[in-house]
Amino acid sequence: VPDYIYTKKDFITPSSYCDKRYDFCIIGRLNSDKGIIEVVNALKGRKCSVLIAGKPNSLDYHKLILQSVNGASNIELHLDYLSTIEYQTYLANQDMRY
Repeated sequence: VPDYIYTKKDFITPSSYCDKRYDFCIIGRLNSDKGIIEVVNALKGRKCSVLIAGKPNSLDYHKLILQSVNGASNIELHLDYLSTIEYQTYLANQDMRY
């Protein structure tokens, strides 16, 4: 669910369900309240694609996320500030059926 409303007409159109790249996404500010480590532990190595994208709230939390993922091939990380275009693109490529 986006945390703001798009008012521009040039926002990215969502892909069809068959074109979705991610089954599960955590997008935006990354902090422990979102349960990111628990999600990683539950989905690491499973037959689903996971995206974790956004800026961690501290360097320690950034390191903890990296350690938890530990090279899991089904989890993609983008641990940095997201531009509006990146945010929109990630939203458009998640499977909203879950």
